[in-house]
Amino acid sequence: MDETASDNLALMLQNVEALYMHDANGRIVAVNTCEIDAPVVPRFFLGRTNRGNIWRFRHDVSIDLAEELSRYCSEEPFPVDLKTGPLHQGVYIQLLAEHTRTNSPDAGPIYSCSNDLVLPNSTAVIIDETTAHLLEDGMDDWLPDVPHMRPFMAIVEEEHAVSVCASVRITDSVHHAGVETLPQYRRSGYAVRAVAAWASAVRACGATPLYRTSWDNIASQNVARMLEMTTIGTDYAIT
Repeated sequence: MDETASDNLALMLQNVEALYMHDANGRIVAVNTCEIDAPVVPRFFLGRTNRGNIWRFRHDVSIDLAEELSRYCSEEPFPVDLKTGPLHQGVYIQLLAEHTRTNSPDAGPIYSCSNDLVLPNSTAVIIDETTAHLLEDGMDDWLPDVPHMRPFMAIVEEEHAVSVCASVRITDSVHHAGVETLPQYRRSGYAVRAVAAWASAVRACGATPLYRTSWDNIASQNVARMLEMTTIGTDYAIT
């Protein structure tokens, strides 16, 4: 067995366990977050890797529907072009739409940040209760998350955080990155510095830093490219 491929499948499993809380039957019951405005829980999640696929259903999806969707999930190939959607995506949408209205699928690549890069001007500030004031006047929406989303790193200019990266989905095995850069500081490398500092801090905790984005977020994909992240697979979710 190819070790890298095997690792990708294991990381995809850890990814879905970090994203969602599950019941005893492995059904999704909630998003794994402390955010007040938590994202909507998808009815269907499909993660594809070059070693196999992992899929999950929300707790209220019927057994018959879950079994039918599972048959197609097990047949999904891993595409040469990662941007290619699932082979059976039309079937997934159709079957789910027969039961209730569906939203547009959410899809994107998932990366593992395994490299410690030494970047110029990469000094970052750890955000905790003593430094949370740096988030004021621009990053105020993050203030309630300071006690919960750690590691929490910021790049600071003139006594204000201009780019932040924090752990927004956390398990013992992996952390998911949440990133924001103030508009006037974008496309200047600040996000790269913040994510690099966060990833190093996550690895120091003994966990693997994961970074997920959408296919239409080119700037976010460029951050992954500049940090030489490894693509572990793609995800696809329908609410």
